[in-house]
Amino acid sequence: MFLSDLSIKQPVLATMLAVTLVTLGVFSYRELAIDQFPDVEIPVLTVQTLYPRASPETVEREVTKRIEEAMNTISGVRHISSTTTEGLSAVVIEFRLGTRINNAQQDAQAKINATRADFPADMKEPVIQRIDLNAIPVISLAVESATADIKTISSLAEKTIQKRLETVPGVGQVNLIGLARREIQVFLDRDKLKAYGLTYAQAQQALQRENIDLPAGKLEQGRQEPLVRVAGKFRSTEAFDHLVFSYRNGVPIYLPMVARVVDGIEDRTSASLIDGKPGLSLDVVKQSGANTVEVCDAIDQTVKQINAELPSHIRLRKVVDRSLFIRESVNDVQVTLVLGGLLTVLIVFLFLNSWRSTVITGTALPVSVISTFIIMRAMGFTLNLLTLMGLSLAIGLLIDDAIVVRENIVRHMHAGVDHFTAAREATAEIGLAVMATTFTIIAVFVPVAFMGGIIGRFFFQFGITIGFAVLVSLYVSFTLDPMLSSRWYDPAADPNVPRSWFGRGLAKVNDQVDRLRDVIAVALGWSLRHRWAVVLIATVAIVSSFSLFGKLGSAFMPSADPGQFQVSFKATPGISLDRSSEIAQQLEAEIRRNPGVDYTYATIGGNASKPINEGSIYIRLKERNVREHLRRAYALGLVDREAQPQRRLLHRRSGQLPPAPLEVRVAVNRNAAADLGLDLGAVASTMRGLVAGEVVSQFEDKDGDSYDVRLRVERSNRIRALDLLGLDLPAQYGRALVPASQVARLETGAAPSKIRHRDLLREIRISAGTEGRSLGEVIADIKQRTAALNLPPGYRIDYTGQTEDMAESFGYAGQSLLLAVVLIYAVLASQFRSFLQPLAIMFSLPLSLVGVAGMLYLVHDTLNMMSMIGVILLMGLVTKNAILLVDFANTQRRDGVSRNDALIAPARVRIRPILMTTLAMIFGMLPLAFELGAGAEFRAPMARAVIGGLITSTLLTLVAVPVVYTFVDDLGARFVRAWTHGTPKSARAQAPGD
Repeated sequence: MFLSDLSIKQPVLATMLAVTLVTLGVFSYRELAIDQFPDVEIPVLTVQTLYPRASPETVEREVTKRIEEAMNTISGVRHISSTTTEGLSAVVIEFRLGTRINNAQQDAQAKINATRADFPADMKEPVIQRIDLNAIPVISLAVESATADIKTISSLAEKTIQKRLETVPGVGQVNLIGLARREIQVFLDRDKLKAYGLTYAQAQQALQRENIDLPAGKLEQGRQEPLVRVAGKFRSTEAFDHLVFSYRNGVPIYLPMVARVVDGIEDRTSASLIDGKPGLSLDVVKQSGANTVEVCDAIDQTVKQINAELPSHIRLRKVVDRSLFIRESVNDVQVTLVLGGLLTVLIVFLFLNSWRSTVITGTALPVSVISTFIIMRAMGFTLNLLTLMGLSLAIGLLIDDAIVVRENIVRHMHAGVDHFTAAREATAEIGLAVMATTFTIIAVFVPVAFMGGIIGRFFFQFGITIGFAVLVSLYVSFTLDPMLSSRWYDPAADPNVPRSWFGRGLAKVNDQVDRLRDVIAVALGWSLRHRWAVVLIATVAIVSSFSLFGKLGSAFMPSADPGQFQVSFKATPGISLDRSSEIAQQLEAEIRRNPGVDYTYATIGGNASKPINEGSIYIRLKERNVREHLRRAYALGLVDREAQPQRRLLHRRSGQLPPAPLEVRVAVNRNAAADLGLDLGAVASTMRGLVAGEVVSQFEDKDGDSYDVRLRVERSNRIRALDLLGLDLPAQYGRALVPASQVARLETGAAPSKIRHRDLLREIRISAGTEGRSLGEVIADIKQRTAALNLPPGYRIDYTGQTEDMAESFGYAGQSLLLAVVLIYAVLASQFRSFLQPLAIMFSLPLSLVGVAGMLYLVHDTLNMMSMIGVILLMGLVTKNAILLVDFANTQRRDGVSRNDALIAPARVRIRPILMTTLAMIFGMLPLAFELGAGAEFRAPMARAVIGGLITSTLLTLVAVPVVYTFVDDLGARFVRAWTHGTPKSARAQAPGD
């Protein structure tokens, strides 16, 4: 072969090329970022719109539906879902893969701008953003103090800590959870207002008029022109006492005469609890593309600096650090990679019984692994779980080619050939088989790298990483291995050289392998005489494996045990934040009763799309042996245009629907209001201002910080529903006051606190997790039961969430599996120059499924995405043994050996490299299969599937593939006879073979 001959003749060139690859790999490794998963662009947009004080149904009607209709006209839309709550519309648009998300975002903005005139006037501008999987908090910090109140802590966090953290490189946003922001609150006394004949509008106008700074131009003083400003803003809360509301009979009415001013805090929309104690926390979100580990390290340094500057009674404490699991996982994968490499090299040493041969063969490992970092850096990959897992799985593969080449060289040397000639001839002899095995593996990783769906985007780096590493290993086996074998004489390769006691012991082990060759040869001879019995046994084994697959159960992804997890809870809609906090405290107390829990951290509310009746509790475990697998949820939605009929239907069918929140409606008598000079707008604005309150002005303290001034009625005047009818409205166009009871009445009823849409239709979503059973089994039972519901026309049940993801991903995995089989056939047909012989080799593919099903069943694994990827990888691995057998058999037949003898000969000659390569792959993946380290449960199913398939495929391939080869050979002979029938003898010599 050209490469091997060139390397043998030019050893310095071969060495320098390998050194160059390793050097570039080392420098590339130093520049690789570390993250948990690959940076994948998700084709999803969100449109969030604030419509202050509007009810969910109003927001749905005026905002959500209009945005959904506008977004539905954009090309490439797959699904549109929305969540509507009080004052907020959140629309999520999912696009088909391949859609350019930047163009989609521009189209979405253009659609919003085109319909902006149709939206309510007081609606805020819609905010369009792209979904970024990495835009989640990487660190959560708690501000703790034994003496300071929440108001003081909030002020310090907002003014100092938040701003300091936002300047850290890589930090994109810092969100405050549990913030109690300062607010100047003016509480009007309803009775005093009525006594003085004042209205809410007059109080509002007075605060806006008297608390203001106005520019008054500038003075002309020659060379200087100082600005003039009328400083009317209050600089202290005591200054509000001098504000004049109005005059009655020439007597001024001051603010304290009708209202009470409180330097308080605004209504909180979130809460934070650390070990059950109320506090304040900061969620730090990194910038898109930033290195998570580097950002967390920089935040740690900044936190140390801030703690050194804070008062002694206030401290910043890190409660959540997402980089810890990433560090542990990456470190554990690296350890797994090293362990796999050592075990692989050990297998080589045991079989070759020579440390020189072991070094020559093992050179492929560091060169291939380190060189792979070159392609990772060139393509912008990171050191993440998938790329490192790919290298861990490839450990056994990377040494396979070198094993086959070195073993063949040693076999030639044992036959009496000198090491220089043996290196050249043995490499050329085995070259075709080595290339065929490597290219079949590449043919498998191409479909994995370009798998469809979001899951394919994640596995792209996985496939490219392994594919490049395998190509480098092929290069090393054709360059370094033969070069070192030709230049570095190995005395152990000479059977006449005396051996040490250890060497003699290993020789006895190898003698057992030689005996095994005779056993396999005898078994193969029997199989060739009883071909149909072997085919029948193999067929039964394959069919049995499919029935066993049905008992495994299915899931989207395997569960992992990161030593930390999160519990989400949802309380009754409409409850207060204080009540939600009490529920969270009770849950935390129950959780902390477990001695394995280190601490808990709870958040309630926290953002506009998460109401105050929903929260989550982060639980950090002391040790990872406290197994609490995360329950993966699926969603089941009932879709139609009206939600209330859905609620009644579900309640009638299941009887387990939570009650809808209570709503108090103020029904205005329009005729009575018109007679008093009132319109609906005046009633609604006055009622909203008195009950909910309105920000009417801004207050600046001595430091120049600005705070809201909120005007509303006293709390005692807005507790009961009947208090609403006692509120005074400005009748006769503001000249008189009348109670609301004269123009309105109260009605109570149920109203949704949250309205969901999916694909422009209303839905009710039911979410659940699985426990003790796989997701596939649970979904099958649910579908069976829902089929008996007999839903009315117009209703349907959709399965989303993990269920939809699993079905989609399994479909893409099936397509990749089919494509892999086709590519394997194309490679084998090209290598062996035959249309039929690849069929005999590919018979080892279904034989591997027997071991996959058996292994997953024994270890109680499900058929999930990781085990499916393992099956796809297995398709390229199990053909290696069959290729070695068929290639040697073809060589024997070309030398004039009979077919049966040619098929038995590989069992004697190629059994050693077959066992070596198989055991190398198995032992290389054992650390992964044994779930060693953080998040190993996520990686283990793939390794287990591969190991199980390799075991059964190796055992069955040695017997079944030669038998199938005979059938294929007979069929080929018939094709040749049919093809050449009736042709001249001179043309038969050129007739195609099989």
